[in-house]
Parts: sequence; C-alpha cells; structure tokens
Amino acid sequence: MTTSHEFPVVEEPFELRCLHAGDADIEDEVYEIVATTCGHTNVIVLVAHGEVYLTGVVAERWMQLEIEHAALHVRGVRSLVSRLRASDQH
Repeated sequence: MTTSHEFPVVEEPFELRCLHAGDADIEDEVYEIVATTCGHTNVIVLVAHGEVYLTGVVAERWMQLEIEHAALHVRGVRSLVSRLRASDQH
C-alpha cells in the first residue's frame, strides 16, 4: 500500500535578508570611526564589495593605526587598503 503525501506550498512570510553589511553601511560605520578617532573628515573612505579603501592624512600615527584596526573589524569588511599617513611622520 502506497500513500501519497502532498505538502502544501508555503510562501515565505518574511523577507530573506543579506547576512553581511552592504557597502553603504560599511562606509558609514568607517566614517564614524574616523570622526570619533580624529575628529575631522580629512580621510576619504571608499567601499566596493566589502573592500575598504582609506586615503588621507591624520595628525598622529596612533590615529592611523586605530582607524585601520577598527575598520578591519567592521562587519562585512573583507579587506582593507590603506593609504593613510600621519602628519607627525617624516
């Protein structure tokens, strides 16, 4: 004896969301890091497919290192290319 079970087709009651942050969200968060670290926006942040590009000048070396380190730990960041430099370096 064989029985046939038909399962009803159920539509997803919720929207499936991306598990990683989008580039715009990453960029916003990195700009926030820059603002809280050095208090100005003399740094340009570009994000493409989770790759963060930093360019600019900060006042001190520790600021450069802090921004780079924090940016690497933003959710969704896959890699970091930094062309930051500190004005206190010779």
